[in-house]
Amino acid sequence: KQIQVITTTGTSTFSVPSGITKLWVRVVGGGGGGGGANAGSGAGGGAGGYSEEFVDVTGTSTIQVFVASTAAGGVGQNSGTAGSWSTFGTNGFYLYATGGNGGSSDTGGAGGAGGGNGAGGNVNVAGGPGGASSGVLFGGSGGSSVLGGGGTGTIGNSTGGNGSVYGGGGGGATDQAAGGTSDGGTGAQGIVIII
Repeated sequence: KQIQVITTTGTSTFSVPSGITKLWVRVVGGGGGGGGANAGSGAGGGAGGYSEEFVDVTGTSTIQVFVASTAAGGVGQNSGTAGSWSTFGTNGFYLYATGGNGGSSDTGGAGGAGGGNGAGGNVNVAGGPGGASSGVLFGGSGGSSVLGGGGTGTIGNSTGGNGSVYGGGGGGATDQAAGGTSDGGTGAQGIVIII
């Protein structure tokens, strides 16, 4: 068996090996960025969704793949950027996983979803939601994807933790000094695994 792990973000092309008619594909969307803080705290970003499917590639030689890039955390008291989707097949024709939403100044971002052609993948798992913020005490943790890796929420005057594993949401920032600002953590990129 050959396993191809695609981590280069953006669009690429997968060449179907000669003689192969079925592939097991796993797709994780990008995590949302954590919320920033200004004399308060931010909430965590939601994790990217997950989908897996046995794909029939009979008669197909090349397939377009798209891997979600990282999503920026919120600057100041702004919400984090939403994560983008990862796909297998043009516009996710075979299957896809959407990105998590960014965390706001108080509410954690919702996790992304998995889906695809028709009823979607054989297995679809929503990304974990980001944790809520808690006044000026601490920022919310980023949601964990099916692979784990949500960014930590912070205490004190500090930036939220970055999503550390594919699809993990960024952690929310905390700023306890009036007039100060701290930025949310970055949501982790997506991934596509082909077996």
